[in-house]
Amino acid sequence: MGMSLHTGRPKASHIQLPLQWFDHILRHVGPLLPFPVFVVRWMVSNIGPPDPLHLGRGNWPDVLAVYICMTVLRTVIYLLHRAGFFAFLTAAGAVSALPVHLMSDHVFLGSCLVSAFVSEGFLLALDIRRASQARPKRVIQRKLLLVNLMVCTALFYLTCADMFYTCQYFHVPLENWWAAFSGFVFFQVPMGYWLLTGRYSQLRMASWVSTP
Repeated sequence: MGMSLHTGRPKASHIQLPLQWFDHILRHVGPLLPFPVFVVRWMVSNIGPPDPLHLGRGNWPDVLAVYICMTVLRTVIYLLHRAGFFAFLTAAGAVSALPVHLMSDHVFLGSCLVSAFVSEGFLLALDIRRASQARPKRVIQRKLLLVNLMVCTALFYLTCADMFYTCQYFHVPLENWWAAFSGFVFFQVPMGYWLLTGRYSQLRMASWVSTP
């Protein structure tokens, strides 16, 4: 939607856009945002006696490895972006002489974060169901997981909203399309495939069909 409403870079030298505070966070620690959600989920999921069907147990190294690989890939792309590797044209005569890049690094970061937040939301929902099915019910654990899910959801929507303003003001549509497509290929497709066909697939099915 932001690409369809693209209006070009704001003319003012200092512009205050909605969510600029969150944009500042993304630029400095963006790739690390999924890790607190993951750590809290893992800690809360390990409250109480062992449960062989509980998604928070036993598979956290897999999740951590996936997130680390995503962070490393995104960081490498960012460093190449800063080095001008993706810049193929400089706007001659422009006031800021901003280069036109192959893709928007910021939207690429957003694609990475969106895939991680969707993954965490998916796994949190399964953990919440398991906590509700347990006998006796793990009330405190379920409430903590719900709070973590709300935080994860808020981060997801904040990231999407920030990408909207990025597409509308700071990158031309072609840069944004390439970034969105690259993020889909490098992050979202592999993440979806991993969730649906990996070890989590079997645990997911066992979780949904198990009786209270």
